[in-house]
Amino acid sequence: MLAAAAWARTEILGEVAAAAAETAREKVAAVEADEGGVAVTNWTDGYVEVTAVGTANLALAQSMAHALSQAEETARALAYRKLAERIFGVQVDSRTTVEGAVATSDALTTYTRGLIRDAHEVNVKHEVLDDGSILCSVTLSVPMTTAEGLASLASRLPGPYAEAPRYAGAGGTPLTEEYTGVIVDASHLGAAPALSPTLLTEDGYVVYSAETLVAERVSALGVASYVKTLEQAQEKGAGAQPLIVKALKAVGEYACDLVLPNDVVDLLFTLDQEKELLKNRPLVILTRGVQ
Repeated sequence: MLAAAAWARTEILGEVAAAAAETAREKVAAVEADEGGVAVTNWTDGYVEVTAVGTANLALAQSMAHALSQAEETARALAYRKLAERIFGVQVDSRTTVEGAVATSDALTTYTRGLIRDAHEVNVKHEVLDDGSILCSVTLSVPMTTAEGLASLASRLPGPYAEAPRYAGAGGTPLTEEYTGVIVDASHLGAAPALSPTLLTEDGYVVYSAETLVAERVSALGVASYVKTLEQAQEKGAGAQPLIVKALKAVGEYACDLVLPNDVVDLLFTLDQEKELLKNRPLVILTRGVQ
């Protein structure tokens, strides 16, 4: 009977992990599974999601309903702890994780705690195993791009290039092409996703970052979306006729920032000035995934 119960528990955990992997399929996501559940950072759809599993001590339960409640509360407590661990590990920029950011600011600590406390409960699942024991899984999710989402942290912190000069343009030729968005192709570089990536010229000038955008734009759209295919990029806001720029290299301690060729930066900058493609539309980055 105990062997059957252990098998059933393994099967349920496998279902949880498989569901998370299915959600992450063909998207830029980092998936981390263990015996207590699964955690997903989905950079394509913009959310952090965790599932944790809890059980109940039947000897202390007054009824089956009480046991179900015990298992659910245990799973929920573990899910909040796992969610905090996952969020604290999210990369903000090429220098700072969320944990590193909140360590420097009481305001950011309060904001992040509130973000975790207000996590959306996606699913609650109860199972009664063959031996009569109770198993419950709780799934919690926090968005990256909403007014109160995780991406808001990017607009609250000075980035690693705060003191770097900003690119001002060199008087590009007026454009006739009706570009619908901008895609930066970093699929050949293995660039790591972050809440606040920066685009740079070969000379180190900042072309695009959280600091070149208004805070409301960062909260609503994020600084960038990460995808694996051109079709996904178009769906994420690049449109049917995007300007595709191939990055030269990924830089920074965690390879989150991208250097663009000088000969296309003028075109990109002119597009932003004339059509505000970067200011009002999502920047989409093609990448193979997380490192």
